[in-house]
Amino acid sequence: MMNEASIESYHAIEDITDRQREVYLAIRENGPVTNRELCSIMQLPINCITGRVSELVQKNMVASFGKRHDNVTERNVNEWVATEVVEELS
Repeated sequence: MMNEASIESYHAIEDITDRQREVYLAIRENGPVTNRELCSIMQLPINCITGRVSELVQKNMVASFGKRHDNVTERNVNEWVATEVVEELS
């Protein structure tokens, strides 16, 4: 039986663009994941990822799971997870 968060996520995924859906599914399947890792997974440039992640955050479909050091940029970066995964862990 599906929980309420999963049902809401299923309906929300119908109201997003194809690229948003691709990014969301990559995060849900691979999270926690950074933007740079998404680039590698999806074989897309960073500018195709960061905007879509921000849009998904605004739609409450994706949330920051914490921060991690990125060896390429030498900065702490967000790790993203699908919000339904966070709710399932709670």
